[in-house]
Amino acid sequence: MPDTQLPTLYNTDSSYYSMIARLALAEAGMSYTSRPVDIHRGRENQQPWFVRLNPEMTVPVLVDGDRVLPDSHLILDAARPQPAAGAQAELLSRLYRFPVDQFTFAWLMRWNPVVRFLFPRKLAEIRGDMLQLAEQNPDLGDAYRRRAAVFDQRVAAFSQPPGPRWAALSAEADALLAEMDAQLAQAGPLFGGADFNATDVLATVFLARLRFCRQGRRIGARPAVAAYWDRVHGRPSFRQADVWDRLRPSLVLRLIG
Repeated sequence: MPDTQLPTLYNTDSSYYSMIARLALAEAGMSYTSRPVDIHRGRENQQPWFVRLNPEMTVPVLVDGDRVLPDSHLILDAARPQPAAGAQAELLSRLYRFPVDQFTFAWLMRWNPVVRFLFPRKLAEIRGDMLQLAEQNPDLGDAYRRRAAVFDQRVAAFSQPPGPRWAALSAEADALLAEMDAQLAQAGPLFGGADFNATDVLATVFLARLRFCRQGRRIGARPAVAAYWDRVHGRPSFRQADVWDRLRPSLVLRLIG
């Protein structure tokens, strides 16, 4: 039986931000009970019990007694040392601001015409479900309506041809890689020096997502970043945290399911 004294991490295997939380906790050596949340077919994150836990309806969420951390940034802050103010702190902020969902789905929609056809329709369906749930759960109506507005924006964005969005996001990813390469050339083996810090967590998951989207050549074009990737993806925590660096067919089925 799971240890009820341990914190509980509500997370999803394929979720980028869940990977950030799992990697931060693994590097910190923090034990927890993993509670998988089906955000695709089951849409557990939209169920009232989860909305009461996190009104934003996003994973991950770490619950430790009375303390609830409903965001990967908060979990990262609690688990790993943050860089001092300066260029590395700015890089950490830029990595967090990078629109990884748009990058991922722009690539998926270019790669697979089935995703390109079905994904905007799936988003519109979810938006409708949010409005129904708002009617069925008046006490949570505001949260559901806010979330429906988010899906309005997603439907508009992903109904457009993915090519221009992909080009702009690829340029932004390349700019991040250039900054990472420059800092790593001076910082040493890790951004945290001898310690795997918060920037290392985000950088590792970001590079894994580039490889997930079959953009490994962008990593290979930056010598310091390429050497860094070889270093970090070989760490035991990478496998322990189940960081995805390649597309798994089951995910595509879940997205269009």
